[in-house]
Amino acid sequence: MEEPVVAMDGYTYERLAIEEWLEKYETSPLTKQPLIKKTIIINRFALAKIKSYIEENNICTKDTFWAAVRSGKVEVVETLNYLHEYFSNQDEEGRTPLLWLCSQGMKTLMKQIVLKGQVDCKQEKDLEKNTALHLAAMHADEEMVEFLILHGAEIDAQNAKGLTPLHCAVWKGTFPVIEILLRHGANIEAETKLRSPPLLFAAERGNNKIMTFFLQHGANIRQKNDLGEAIHYAASNGHVAAIELLLEKGADIEARNKGGYTPLHWASQNGHKDAIKTLLDHKADITSTASNENTPIHLAAYNGHVAAIELLLENGTDIEARNKDGYTPLHWASRNGHKDAIKTLLDYKADITSTTSNENTPIHLAAYKGHVAAIELLLEKGADIEARNKRGYTPLHRASQNGHKDAIKTLLDHKADITSTTSIENTPIHLAAYKGHVAAIEPLLEKGADIEARNKDGYTPLHWASRNGHKDAIKTLLDHKADITSTASNENTPLHLAAYNGHVAAIELLLENGTDIEARNKGGYTPLHRASQNGHKDAIKTLLDHKADITSKDTLYEDTPLHLAAYNGHVATIELLLEKGADIEARNKCGYTPLHWASESGHKDVIKTLLDHKADITSTTSIENTPIHLAAYKGHVAAIELLLEKGADIEARNKCGYTPLHWALENGHKDAIQTLLDHKADITSKNTDENTPLHLAAYSGHVAAIELLLEKGADIEARNKGGYTPLHWASENGHKDAIKILLDHKADITSKNTDENTPLHLAAYSGHVAAIELLLENGTDIEARNKDDETPLCHAIQGYKNVAAAECLLKHKANTEVWAKKREERKQTDARTWKRDLFSSIFRVADLGTPLLLASYHTSKDMFEMLLSYKANVNAIHSDGKSLLILATESAETRSSFFSGTDPVSLLLEHGADPHIQNAVGSALHNAILFHHNRHVTTLLKFKADPNLPNSIGNTPLHAAAVAENCDGIRILLTSHANIRARNSNGCTPLLLAASFQKKEAIKCLAEHGASPKERNDNEATPLHLAAFANDNKEVIETLLSLGASIDARNNDDQTPLHLAAFQGHRQVVKTLVAHGANLNAKEKNGTIPLHYAVVQKHREILDFLKPKST
Repeated sequence: MEEPVVAMDGYTYERLAIEEWLEKYETSPLTKQPLIKKTIIINRFALAKIKSYIEENNICTKDTFWAAVRSGKVEVVETLNYLHEYFSNQDEEGRTPLLWLCSQGMKTLMKQIVLKGQVDCKQEKDLEKNTALHLAAMHADEEMVEFLILHGAEIDAQNAKGLTPLHCAVWKGTFPVIEILLRHGANIEAETKLRSPPLLFAAERGNNKIMTFFLQHGANIRQKNDLGEAIHYAASNGHVAAIELLLEKGADIEARNKGGYTPLHWASQNGHKDAIKTLLDHKADITSTASNENTPIHLAAYNGHVAAIELLLENGTDIEARNKDGYTPLHWASRNGHKDAIKTLLDYKADITSTTSNENTPIHLAAYKGHVAAIELLLEKGADIEARNKRGYTPLHRASQNGHKDAIKTLLDHKADITSTTSIENTPIHLAAYKGHVAAIEPLLEKGADIEARNKDGYTPLHWASRNGHKDAIKTLLDHKADITSTASNENTPLHLAAYNGHVAAIELLLENGTDIEARNKGGYTPLHRASQNGHKDAIKTLLDHKADITSKDTLYEDTPLHLAAYNGHVATIELLLEKGADIEARNKCGYTPLHWASESGHKDVIKTLLDHKADITSTTSIENTPIHLAAYKGHVAAIELLLEKGADIEARNKCGYTPLHWALENGHKDAIQTLLDHKADITSKNTDENTPLHLAAYSGHVAAIELLLEKGADIEARNKGGYTPLHWASENGHKDAIKILLDHKADITSKNTDENTPLHLAAYSGHVAAIELLLENGTDIEARNKDDETPLCHAIQGYKNVAAAECLLKHKANTEVWAKKREERKQTDARTWKRDLFSSIFRVADLGTPLLLASYHTSKDMFEMLLSYKANVNAIHSDGKSLLILATESAETRSSFFSGTDPVSLLLEHGADPHIQNAVGSALHNAILFHHNRHVTTLLKFKADPNLPNSIGNTPLHAAAVAENCDGIRILLTSHANIRARNSNGCTPLLLAASFQKKEAIKCLAEHGASPKERNDNEATPLHLAAFANDNKEVIETLLSLGASIDARNNDDQTPLHLAAFQGHRQVVKTLVAHGANLNAKEKNGTIPLHYAVVQKHREILDFLKPKST
């Protein structure tokens, strides 16, 4: 047997090792065993015995082995080769024996286990994915690194952070290790997970020797990651020598990282004054802005680096530079409470009033963050303590918002207005309560804050604290006598808000303090409604434990708490409410039960819960919808299936005759439709308008639903009450894909509804160009006529803004000369009874006329011009005899909006309208004069309208102007050489007609232009005769007399004006004529004097006036 090696003290290495192991354990009594007395030399037999003893006594061999490894003794580890399976075992950091030895620099034992092949120096990795080579590089052991590389270690292996051994060596700064790694081919450009090559590590450490070495070996000086290039890292860490080296080697001083930072930004952010100076000496741009528009001085101020700020200012940086949010350096320094930086900036005249994009001043930001010293300094330097930001916040609001008690106290000590309100009228105490800052609430109340102040929504501080469940804040406010019954503008009490958000502790506290558990808000909701609405089970239980009324209904819809819980799908809430006695069949204003709401909202679990509690599945709303109707309406398949499974009637009908299938189809819920059809829903059912499911699917254009119904055998030619087929509906609503599907299934393209409209008529009226094109492609008749003889083009013109639709039809050669049938009987007025109706419109709009005529009534200028561009007849005559030009001159009251805001007369004349076409009234010029459209009069005359053209009874436009008393029109016509003495068929001149119609101003105007008051008509009547006969208007008589009319002029019957006035009983005219010297005894041919007419006509007053007075 081989003798064991004996140590100098007589111990074998084995024995020493074993005793070292055993000393670590509480199994020390083993040392008393005879096997290991000092006098015994332990041989392999003894080792076997000890091994056996260790295993039998459950001594951890793993720990025993690790103790041997950590001893670093090769002999000890070799002696325990029987524990070879532990070479792959890992410690708490994931290190194997190999990795541990490398991390500790125990190269002798490491080499031994590698050489014996007991470990894999390539594959073994710790929890951080470090290999043996990583750990050796970190330990800076050149010999170990060389050995591992030569024995297969992966030179560019990356750990969890993407670091290679070269990165580790650079971080340690071990130049010899770096040389070894590069000599063996390490990748000098290898990137970590943050995309950092080794050069960036060297720059971060400021190691010029390594950087120089890397650059000599081809490292890219411009290689970068998100944080920047090597020069960024050197600047960030203030390595001046490194910055100079990199600049010397060609680094870009203005290089930008992902955030737009230059090296100067980094140096300034970290306050490296010498680095800043170096960069500025090399002409770094002091004004450069990052992507958030921060300049270097912004970053120095952000971190409070006074020396950096001063250096930048000395070098001319802009102290008022603004970043993207409008922050100046002073804003940053104030926000972060850097008092010395603030002082420095103010010493350099920084604007203490400057505002950010949210209009915060520096003192706002200092207050927001609670920096008391900064606040005091800013106030000392004149900051406005009442400055307001965009939301109307003062610094006190901002301090209160974040609960900075000391800042609040400081501001109040400086007389900050405790009553100031934000844009939504929150006071500082509102904001403190909103956030639950008791420490802020108390000093505000001590200083007199109004505990009942209200914001725009009527919230008091107690509302805010209750809404957000801040129990301590609520207690503080109540202790200070806050009104627990106060209501917001929507009449929510604090309890409503606590319940709405489910804050149980707040609810209990409010109830303990006597709040009204049945208070109602504007919608009639109680706190229980609000808690149920949001499904706050614990809050509901608390309210019910305090006797909240479970049957209460809101005032708006009459929903109970159970309705709201069902609508919002809160199963646990529903179970609790039912357990506490809620009425499962309660109805709201629309007749909805909770089951209706759950079905409409598609809450399957709620539906199941309600049905399990015997909810009535057949109950109907006020319009007779059952729960399954509502589920189908919204397309909730799971709800539909559950309701059907529980016995819902698939053919139930509501008030409009809709079945669930109708509802699903109207809204195009394909899966719901499929489900209903799978359950044998009647595909032929009709609603009260006799629409089938297919009608509704076509109406809404739901292609998938249409296909599904047709597959199931739906009647494609079914008609509703109006005679519509599904194709009519699809066409009217312009659903091109639906039209195509129906036509592909042989729908009749020529079918007509009860008004005899084809699908093309309906598509045209609604302006659906794509639908029109598709129908025409499929052979529909473009000239089809409906009941009123209208073609699709006529229909398109009458629709709303349908220019494109009409043009589409015209491109397909629609007839522009078609005449639509009349709709109303014409008003039969005899044109010859001109005395009353001569210059009024004597025809109602009866016939529809040509498309161009229709356009003049129904559409826009664009439509009209488009029709003209397609050569529509501009001189077509309407059935009442009016041309378009005449129509254009009519008064605004009888015209459509087509003529508003444009000049239709010019438009028509430019397109060749004939101004001399007449109707019973006359030409367009007659009409324009008649309606006082003098702008049109001028236009017509410009286009050579004849000012002397007589109408059918001889009246010229000037006659019309006289009758209409259009004095401006008279002047315009006379300027255009109208004949002032033109006579109509009765021999009347314009002046005679003006007198006959009592038009005093027209008489004067005509007289001014040379008309004679002595003119006579065919009966030899003068204007005075006609005026005296026409009316009892003494002003007209006086006007004519003032103009030189002959008072006793005689007509063909020898009658004077006095005869005619006496005959007509015109008392005022008689008196006026007599007063002006009219002959009382003038006789007609038969000897009649004016008095005789008074007697015969029984005009008593005139008789009394004319009879001789008795002497």
